[in-house]
Amino acid sequence: MSANYNLNMNRNWGDGITERENFPTANTPRNFITQETDSYGGGKFQFGRIGVDYFLDNRNTISLSQNIVGGSFKNHDELGSQYFNDAKGLTSRNNRITDSKFGFNNYTTTLGFKHLFAEPNREITADVSMNKSNNDRSGGFATYPQDLSGNPAGDPYVQSNSGKGNTDFYSFQADYVDPMGKTGKFETGVKGTFRNYTSIYDVFQNGNMPMHCRTTTNTKSRSTLPT
Repeated sequence: MSANYNLNMNRNWGDGITERENFPTANTPRNFITQETDSYGGGKFQFGRIGVDYFLDNRNTISLSQNIVGGSFKNHDELGSQYFNDAKGLTSRNNRITDSKFGFNNYTTTLGFKHLFAEPNREITADVSMNKSNNDRSGGFATYPQDLSGNPAGDPYVQSNSGKGNTDFYSFQADYVDPMGKTGKFETGVKGTFRNYTSIYDVFQNGNMPMHCRTTTNTKSRSTLPT
């Protein structure tokens, strides 16, 4: 019997200032932009596994294992922008807040069987595996207009998104190995897989979802392969 567990976590912070000069064109005069950012984020990742081997006798073994993986991540960013004319007079300003979250889980169960014949190196193995995973995400941004003093002015523009997905994957594999002569061997086997995948992604503007902003995917596949 064996078991292990791992946990990783991280946190990060950052801030910065950007000053940009836009050169004049035929339609717009020279202007300036100053932006200040303040951001932080972090997440965690977990992995666990447990396995058991049971010896029925000296020729037959059953193995069972379970893997569990999970993760979650968050980010937050604030961006303040100020716009200046050619004389570096302040003309407008706003503040944008951006948030995002993502998480996933994955589960894998594997059952195996191995039979050893009396003849050396002759064996039969069979494995059945089931994998199920899911994920979800959400995020978006809100832009808040301000007057020249930095006070709220007008309604914010808000865009958000959300999505989720699920995957089911099943597989079966059996192999037979039979030595032939001193150096040769005969190998054959069969493998089958089944996969089902679904996902949904939505985008909202000021709380409303335009009809063209939903994406849905549903995929199924099966295959049987000789080996």
